[in-house]
Amino acid sequence: CLRQLVVVLCERSQLQDLVEFPYVNLHNEVVGIIEYRARAVDLMTHNYYELLYAFHIYRHNYRKAGTVMFEYGMRLGREVRTLPGLQKQANCYLAAINCLRLIRPQYAWIVQPASGAVYERPGASPKRNHDGECAAAPTGSHIEILELQDLEKECMLAHIRLTLAQHDSTSAAITGNSSPKELVALLVQAGLFDMAISLCQTYKLSLRPVFESLTFKCIKLQFGGEAVLAEAWDWLAANQLSSVITTKKNR
Repeated sequence: CLRQLVVVLCERSQLQDLVEFPYVNLHNEVVGIIEYRARAVDLMTHNYYELLYAFHIYRHNYRKAGTVMFEYGMRLGREVRTLPGLQKQANCYLAAINCLRLIRPQYAWIVQPASGAVYERPGASPKRNHDGECAAAPTGSHIEILELQDLEKECMLAHIRLTLAQHDSTSAAITGNSSPKELVALLVQAGLFDMAISLCQTYKLSLRPVFESLTFKCIKLQFGGEAVLAEAWDWLAANQLSSVITTKKNR
């Protein structure tokens, strides 16, 4: 049967044959089989998401491909809370964004499970219906529609969590549950002020905590000793000095 064919090709690593085979009138059934296996197996032992992504890309179904990679990234954030998992999650979101950028703007959206089924994504709101036209928010609680800017926000959060984890592997950011406001606090604590400002501007958060922390660090520099100066070079190097230094030339 069709399911056995898909399973055997996967087990034999004949993935190119599986992707390129012309499934006349059986396309949806094949997708359903691979989707089921992708969601049922452990991400650390098998990866059917990338196979499903290749399947859709080969057929130029970029919206479906983007949906697959976004779902993969969300599962990684919940189930693989490690530094490699964060790196893979960021790459998945980038792949999803690239897929939507290949679609005309009015159709560049994907459908995802409601936030209650995964984790709450701040700032998300349904935008368009299945015809790509502007529509009111759906009354049901089972789906939400994400547009390109929503994915870009998620990608930004993933990149920030990855950066914080690389800065300190014990950081709370590696859990993947920190809100944007909590991430701002972690960023200023790590001295990553440029990234904190970008996050505040994206999510329309107050910049006050950023400037308070920056002011405190500058005061410490003025009255601190060599140890404080040595520490200062680390957070100064992590930021674009041209964005915080004002001279007559760049006023």
